[in-house]
Amino acid sequence: MKVDFAELSFPPFFLGNENKIVVAVKENFCTKGQRTSCASNMLKGFKSPYSATVVQKLMDSGAVIIGRTNLDEFGMGYVHRLINSKV
Repeated sequence: MKVDFAELSFPPFFLGNENKIVVAVKENFCTKGQRTSCASNMLKGFKSPYSATVVQKLMDSGAVIIGRTNLDEFGMGYVHRLINSKV
């Protein structure tokens, strides 16, 4: 799969080689051999034995995964804060 960078609405950040685009992956997508906790203590220390399809497709197309981005627990957003509050 080749990406036409001219069609992107944002300028890509390239790492040396023009065929390698740099991306960060959200913490709830598994990456083989990396810790994936989904911001939950329940999964603290879990190392994924496989990569999520979207992550694998990014790597197969030449992307360089440089890091992970945070999220609320399991990507549930603000809802869990309302459930646990004493309103």
